[in-house]
Amino acid sequence: MNDILDFFQAHPFILGLGIGLLVAIFSWAKGMLRAISLRREIKQLKDSMYTKMQVETKGQMALGEEVEQLRKENGNLRVTVKSLQQKPGRAETRQFYIYERAIRSLLRKSPGFGPAWEQVLKEAEEDFSRTETGLGAFIRRVFSPPITQQEPGKGLVENSSKQSDADS
Repeated sequence: MNDILDFFQAHPFILGLGIGLLVAIFSWAKGMLRAISLRREIKQLKDSMYTKMQVETKGQMALGEEVEQLRKENGNLRVTVKSLQQKPGRAETRQFYIYERAIRSLLRKSPGFGPAWEQVLKEAEEDFSRTETGLGAFIRRVFSPPITQQEPGKGLVENSSKQSDADS
């Protein structure tokens, strides 16, 4: 052991070189271990990123399919609504509801309109019920054409002018 100490004392450069090599080997080994652990971590991150991308892709595809299905359903519902609106009687029912809202609004806004409207409405209902029953209804059905068969714009005005021509 004395021989080794004597050798290194005689050659201090070799002692420094040896210590430097030991530090370098230790640093290199530590770096290699760190590189190996970083490679593992990078591989795990890549795997998790790949898995996450697959899950997100499947989710996006599912959302896209759902959106497409909802668009088709929306289009079908639009077609259905349009066809239901064009059924016979739908326009009249819609117009009836519009008139009903307008009448209710008018009743609220105009205090004197309500009683007069109710009286006129009652008289019209009684008149209509009288014309629906009995001999008057039979005569009206036989001699006057139904309202639905009259051409638009050629309703009662032309009929009254024809009657006045026939009377003269």
